[in-house]
Amino acid sequence: MKDILSNGLAKYYLPSGNTQIMSHNFDSGMNTTQNLHATR
Repeated sequence: MKDILSNGLAKYYLPSGNTQIMSHNFDSGMNTTQNLHATR
């Protein structure tokens, strides 16, 4: 029962957390590129 719960939670929570981290990194990267273009 514990294994089923932990595996289910991992499947539901890990992907969403990874997507949030990736989107955050993507947003920060876009901001830095915009800042570079703005300084030029």
